[in-house]
Amino acid sequence: MMASGQELLQVAARDAQARHEALASKFAVLEERVKDAEERSLKLEAEAADAGREAEESKAEVKRLEVEARRREQLASRVAGALAVEESGGPPPPPRAGRSLSRAPR
Repeated sequence: MMASGQELLQVAARDAQARHEALASKFAVLEERVKDAEERSLKLEAEAADAGREAEESKAEVKRLEVEARRREQLASRVAGALAVEESGGPPPPPRAGRSLSRAPR
């Protein structure tokens, strides 16, 4: 028995409806994935901004520590110099006024 044109149209309509529902379901899944990806992207952008701020803070801290280390090295050098002078019996006496340093007393 041959199907009438009306029956063929009904079968085609049901088939199209089923395909539409399957595509709509897949589209909904894809929309959810896009939404999740956008949320992850925003989260990663925020984390990157935080990491950038932390890196800048770390650089500033390193510079501060370098300055502090140089200051301590200079202080240690001055202390070592002062100790060396003290251990050698003190600084040499200052030259007396009116006497030349190149002349030896007679």
